[in-house]
Amino acid sequence: MKRLIALVLSVMIVTLLLVGTTAVSDFNGDSVCDIKDVLVIISSLLNKTDTGGMDVNGDGKFGLLDIISVLKAAVSSDDTDEITSPTFVVSDVSASAGERSVSVPVSIVKNPGILGMTLVVSYDDTAMTLVNSANGDALSMLSFTKPSRYKSGSIFTWYGEALDDSDIVDGEVLILTFDISETASDGIYPIEISYVEGDIFNADLAPAEIAIRSGSCAVVGSGAGGDAGGGDSSGGDGDTDDTDEITSPTFVVSDVSASAGERSVSVPVSIVKNPGILGMTLVVSYDDTAMTLVNSANGDALSMLSFTKPKKYKSGSIFTWYGEALDDGEIVDGGVLTLTFDISSSAVSGTYPVWISYVEGDIFDADLAPVEIAIKNGDITIVD
Repeated sequence: MKRLIALVLSVMIVTLLLVGTTAVSDFNGDSVCDIKDVLVIISSLLNKTDTGGMDVNGDGKFGLLDIISVLKAAVSSDDTDEITSPTFVVSDVSASAGERSVSVPVSIVKNPGILGMTLVVSYDDTAMTLVNSANGDALSMLSFTKPSRYKSGSIFTWYGEALDDSDIVDGEVLILTFDISETASDGIYPIEISYVEGDIFNADLAPAEIAIRSGSCAVVGSGAGGDAGGGDSSGGDGDTDDTDEITSPTFVVSDVSASAGERSVSVPVSIVKNPGILGMTLVVSYDDTAMTLVNSANGDALSMLSFTKPKKYKSGSIFTWYGEALDDGEIVDGGVLTLTFDISSSAVSGTYPVWISYVEGDIFDADLAPVEIAIKNGDITIVD
C-alpha cells in the first residue's frame, strides 16, 4: 500500500488533471488545507484509524482517490492573492524516501524592490541533502552567489547596482534542489529561510522588511518508521545517543518522545568535544504546526557566558551566548541549551525534526577565532 501511495504522489501532476474534488476538509485543525492535511489523511489510510469525514470525493469509500483530492486542494489553496505585504513563500512539496532532484521553489510576493539581500536556508540534513540551487526569474537581473558547499545554514546572496521599476516583479527568487535520504521516515520536514535585519535592501539602499512563509517536504510512503532524524527515538532524554563515538566538536540535539497535547517536553542540546566556545549565535527550527516552543534555558557547559533568548519564540528563533574571557577549567562538555515545547493536541503521530544551525563565523573561541562545530540534529516522536 505504501509503495502504491508513493507512486500516486510521484505522478500527482498528471492525476490531478483527471480527478476532481467536491468536499475537502481541514484535518489538522489549522484552518488551512495544505500538505500537512495530505499527510494526515495518508496516515489515517495506512494505519486504518478513524476515517470519519475523510471521504472527500463523495464516492462512499475512503482510499487513494481521497488522498489525491486533498492533494489537489492543497496545491490550489496556496493562495498568494491573500498576501498583502512583502512575503517570501517557501513551497510545500512531497517526495518519497530515496527520491532525487526534488525541487523546492522560494518566491517573493509584493516585491518591495530588492536590490540586494542575504538569505540563510535551513533544513533537516538527516532526511534530505541540498544538491543544487539556482537564481529565480524575479531576481534574474541581480548577481547571485551560492555557497561553495551546501549544508543546513547555507548562505545565499544577491546584489545589483541599479534597479528599474520594470525589474520589480513577483515570482521565484531561489530554486532549491534536494535529494531525499533513503532512510528518511514518513513525516513533514520543514524548510526554512531567514535573514538578519538589514540584510535586505532596496534601490535606495534602505533596509526592507519581508515576512516569511516557511515550507516543508512531506516524505510519504517510505515504509520506514519512527526515527526521521537518524537517531534513537526510543528514549525520553537522549541517553541512547552514543557520544563516545564522536571524535570532533559536535552539537547533539536529543531525541525525545511525547504524546499529543503533552506540555513541557524538554529537548536538551549538548556539546561534545567542546573546542572552547566564548561566543556564538544559534538558530533553532522546528515544525510549529505540531509544537510550540514555550521556554528555554542556558546549559551548564556555557553557564559562564551571558545568554540571550528571543523575546518571542518561533521556528527560526535566534539564541546568543557571549563572554569576555575563558579559563581552561571552563571548557567542558555538557548541555548548552534546553528547549521546552508544548505539543499540539491535534498533532498527528509521527516524527518531527528539531534542529539547530548557524552561520559560518557565528561561533568563536577565546582567541576570537571562528570555530566549526558539526551538528547532530534530533527530533520529537509523537506517539499515541
